[in-house]
Order: sequence, then C-alpha cells, then structure tokens
Amino acid sequence: MADDTRKSPSDGDEKPRYRTNANIMPGGMANTAGGTPADFTLADAVKTIKLEEYKDFTKKPCVRDGLLTGIGSGFALGGLTAILRRPVWSVCNYSVGGFVAMSLGGYQYCQYYRTLERTGMKRITEVMEQKKAEIAARREAKRLKEEADRLAEEKRREEERRKTWKYWAEKNLKIW
Repeated sequence: MADDTRKSPSDGDEKPRYRTNANIMPGGMANTAGGTPADFTLADAVKTIKLEEYKDFTKKPCVRDGLLTGIGSGFALGGLTAILRRPVWSVCNYSVGGFVAMSLGGYQYCQYYRTLERTGMKRITEVMEQKKAEIAARREAKRLKEEADRLAEEKRREEERRKTWKYWAEKNLKIW
C-alpha cells in the first residue's frame, strides 16, 4: 500500500510517483496519449491463430477459387518469363508475384459476385413475400365476396319463400 501513495512536494525534493502510466486506457493496451506503443510482433499475431484455422483455410468461401486462379497464373507468368530467358530469381519473383496478385484478385472477384448473388437472393425473397401477401389478399377478397354472394342468395331465397302461400299458412293458420 505504501508503493502507490503519493508524497506531497512539501515533504521533500521528491516528485509525486505513480504506480502506472496515467495515459493508458483502463483495460486497454494502447497508449492513447502518444509515446511508445505496446510491443506486439508478427509472431505474436501468428500465435493467436489456431491450428484448426490453418487446416480449414481452403474450406472458406472463395479461397479455393482464388488459390487455384493464383496457382495457374503464377505458373503461366513464371513459364513466360522463363521462355523469355530471364534470370532464375526474376522468374521466381514473377511467378510468386503473379500467384499473389491473381489469388487476391480472384478472391475479391468471387466475393464481389457472392455479394451480388446475396443481394439478388434477398430481393427475390422480398418479391416472393410480396407475391404471397398479394395472393393471400386476393384469396381473402374472393372469400369475402363469395360469403357476401352466399348471404345475398340466402336472403333472396328467404324473400321468395315468404311470398308463397305455404309461408303465410304456416305463420297464420295454427290449428293446435
């Protein structure tokens, strides 16, 4: 407890001491007021990825298509530079560069068309829901019309029945 207490300037020549840097956000790793950032290397980032994620990398959508496109284009570009009698390192660089560029391009191309397909499917489902609602409304209107027609027909039959002698006799001539 004595470590984190401050000494007042009047106690001596010592300046107040703090246990932690006051510019670091609580619970965070970033120094928000400037200064040196926390040490975090590429190796630390790679360690956070699990082995299962490396194994299932090609099962993600569009990754396989992008990689196959990159392999083919890297082979073609490397072969073309080899045919043009470039140095071996240059051929390797062109091959790897073609692989990387076309893999990323193929992946982005596939993702773009997946997005278009997804928005198209959303639109189709919206249109289908609208059509279902329209059909249900038509069915309900038809049912209401048939019900009104049925009631009108029953009313018409009742009026015809009341005009007959039998109705008058049943209503007015009671013997017992």
